[in-house]
Amino acid sequence: MKPSKLRSMPNCSNHKGSSASMESVRAYRIFERSQCSHQLLYTDYYGHGDSKAYETVKDIYNDTTINKLECIGHIQKRVGTRLR
Repeated sequence: MKPSKLRSMPNCSNHKGSSASMESVRAYRIFERSQCSHQLLYTDYYGHGDSKAYETVKDIYNDTTINKLECIGHIQKRVGTRLR
């Protein structure tokens, strides 16, 4: 293989599971690490509507509610697709 081809190949050896679960697992780890390492609690989650990551992190902190914020572009795209 050419060296340029090797650089473009993804290396996901640190994730065990399906590619669909990767976003959820990473979001959970980021939220968890922020609390352990920096005593920081996230209160907002900015994501797209079809993401399952919010469901994973919404109850990570026992007494803190996490709000879900969505990009208006993703909302427009979903609504437009359903109206056709």
